[in-house]
Amino acid sequence: MHACISGAIHRDADGVVRTDTDKCIGCWTCVMVCPLGVIGRHLEQHKANRCDRCPDRDVPACVSACPTGALVYRTVPDYAASVRRQASEELLKAQGG
Repeated sequence: MHACISGAIHRDADGVVRTDTDKCIGCWTCVMVCPLGVIGRHLEQHKANRCDRCPDRDVPACVSACPTGALVYRTVPDYAASVRRQASEELLKAQGG
């Protein structure tokens, strides 16, 4: 976000990092510096592209379409709590409780 020389990448009020493709000049500096490798290059439009979490949907399309249920869309604290709860339940079962 800080490497974007055109100001196309910003954090919205919800804390989600968004890309304004109208402002993107296609320098792809963001692609080179992204530590997670989630920003790609749209070669025909000469713009950077990345997941925008489908802002028009309650759940991103990739999560809805995942055939194995491997993708989840929750906050980190909610997800961590569910994992801890599941682990606790499994431990209780294993101990006969």
